[in-house]
Amino acid sequence: MSILHLISSLEVGGQEKMLITQLKEHLKHSHFQFVVVVMNSKVNPVLHDELINLDMPVYFFNRPQSHLHPKYLIQLLKIIFRHRVQLIHSHDKGSTFWSSLCKLFLPTLKLAYTIHNRNIMNQKNKLRLLIYRYIINTNIAISKEVKKEALDSGVKNVIMIHNGTALDEFPFQNITWQPNQPFKIINVARIDPDQKGQDILLHALKLCKEAGIPVQCQFVGRIAQENEMDFLKLQALIQTLDLHDNVEFITDCTHVYPLLCKSHLFVLPSRYEGFGNVIIEAMSTGLPVIVSNIDGPKELIQHHVNGYQLEALNPADLYKKIKYVYFNQEKAMSCVAQAREDVLNYDISINASRYSDLYRSLLRQKPDYLKIMISSDVRNKGGMSTLVKLFQQYGLMDDTLYLNSHRDGSTVMKIGLFLKCMFGFLRCLLTMPSVQIVYLIVSERGSFVRKSILFIMAKAFRKKVILHMQGPEFIVFYNDLPKPLQKLSTYILNHMDFVIVLSSQWKADIQALAPHAKIKVIYNPCVVPPVLLPKTPDTVRFLFLGRFGRRKGVYDIIKAVKKLKPVHFTIDLYGDGEIEKVRQQIKLAGLSDTIFVHDWISDTEKTAVFEKSDVFILPSYHEGLPLAIVEAMAHGLAIISTPVGGIPEAVFHGINGYLVSPGNIEQLGEAIVALANSKERVRQMGEESYRIAAEKFEVHAILDQVRQLYNELLPSDTKKRQVENLQLEGVT
Repeated sequence: MSILHLISSLEVGGQEKMLITQLKEHLKHSHFQFVVVVMNSKVNPVLHDELINLDMPVYFFNRPQSHLHPKYLIQLLKIIFRHRVQLIHSHDKGSTFWSSLCKLFLPTLKLAYTIHNRNIMNQKNKLRLLIYRYIINTNIAISKEVKKEALDSGVKNVIMIHNGTALDEFPFQNITWQPNQPFKIINVARIDPDQKGQDILLHALKLCKEAGIPVQCQFVGRIAQENEMDFLKLQALIQTLDLHDNVEFITDCTHVYPLLCKSHLFVLPSRYEGFGNVIIEAMSTGLPVIVSNIDGPKELIQHHVNGYQLEALNPADLYKKIKYVYFNQEKAMSCVAQAREDVLNYDISINASRYSDLYRSLLRQKPDYLKIMISSDVRNKGGMSTLVKLFQQYGLMDDTLYLNSHRDGSTVMKIGLFLKCMFGFLRCLLTMPSVQIVYLIVSERGSFVRKSILFIMAKAFRKKVILHMQGPEFIVFYNDLPKPLQKLSTYILNHMDFVIVLSSQWKADIQALAPHAKIKVIYNPCVVPPVLLPKTPDTVRFLFLGRFGRRKGVYDIIKAVKKLKPVHFTIDLYGDGEIEKVRQQIKLAGLSDTIFVHDWISDTEKTAVFEKSDVFILPSYHEGLPLAIVEAMAHGLAIISTPVGGIPEAVFHGINGYLVSPGNIEQLGEAIVALANSKERVRQMGEESYRIAAEKFEVHAILDQVRQLYNELLPSDTKKRQVENLQLEGVT
């Protein structure tokens, strides 16, 4: 069973690069076989070589543009029969025409079409609209605006899948600029001012030059034959504006990353734009970004949050935005830090996964899941949901079905949700013979009880089971159980195929309870920024993230600070739980101008909070290895915590923070004072935290350890199917 990707040309452009990037990702994980046909003779040699090196059949028809000879249809039909193609995915208007002709001869053929730009659904072309409405099975819009345009044109069979980028090919760079040195602006887009707005940028550059801003600008993009006159007009405009010493054109570049790294600002002043993949590439590289407040770019960039929006068609407003970035480097870098997090949502792995789901749906094919993961709802607050999100973002869920066993809420709702999960799990065990591994993420108490029931069900069907323990009070929970239930818990731990714990200390504790358990220490992972952004605090800012209550030590913080008055620092408390009680204690202690209480924050907001903080404080009584500490270290924060659970394996006393005895108010106060009075010590410890996080907790290395467990448990024939790519002979 094959899927044929059909594209008119292979020139340097967004949709061509997107296709190749997507195919590379599919080859890593997908069970589909792919065939590629390039219709026209316009082929970039670099992209040609990239495509034919993908180990899949590739055909180049070398068709002169606009030729309608029936031999091309015959060639397509031959390829469809040869490779048993069941679905054609076309990527432009021309290839959609040819795929529609194929369907006239093969009515069971499924068709998908990705709408890569605005103004494609031209209501004046009634024939094309009929094709999009009635012959194409699914039209895929790359942004909300493109989808809206399709719906407004009467095309109802449309879904949205955002474009994606291979983010690992655009690693983050610490980009800075100096006053009175050339300020390097880059625009990456096809030379087409009617859409891409290069003329708008030229007029803005003129205003910058008149204001004394030392701008240099590179325009990077191909010149299509139909745009050659536009290029000449731009050249004339450059002469008119006296910008010949400030502007450079690079018209045949297949890899823009080296040019992005040498720039200070990315600008895309489009008149209309479907999405703008290059915006993601610039964000990932670490450039401040200015885009028009239109269409797809508006979905990517939030003004003054992760970039800047200019008023479309307004060179004066673009000049103001360039000037603002040039003179406000620190604020621009704050946007860059947020963009670095936001861009994770557009990794090519997410895009490819959604397309795989679409292909299965069109072909009515059920996915061959190898694993089932069961955990709390990812919408819950805390480390377990963050861990699952990291699994999803970094490709560990590609062949995994996720089931939700618990959600914050009423007791009745929790029981109902678990029963739904249990019967859904039973249905999977009965109907999905491909499933080999069940992965249970567990806390303690009720969570362990629920997962124990699911463990028994899995073993009844002879499945391998991994238990990933996240609950810091499991030993306390175990010791409180009656003897018969302790024996049952020990039996369950001993018969797990693997038990994952968060620290060596935890391993010793569990091994004492279950001597025959196969225990692996795998630390909680975190995303470590490629570079540590410098912090220049006026006053030291302390940060607490977690559930408000005794276990996390939040009341000890209040008691310690009360004894230190007057103080010259601030503490921000973010979390949920006993919020009103914490606020009342702060007020009674007279610390309302020092300690500030905030609600729980999202993962996106968390990054900005880490960036503006200097010291992370978590004086817990019981812990595993808190993900919040690991994340704080990755962002270069010094740590104050306690030597409980796995914390001593992350925080080294006097090196990257201080460890104080749980409940010892005097020691906690001394640690706070030591860091509040020494910005240099905070900086040194923060740098050590970042180094340790990169060495011990980096997400790719940690998740590779989980993959290794999978490989140990999967049968050899299944592992072989996972890594094999079926190689078919192609004609080039």
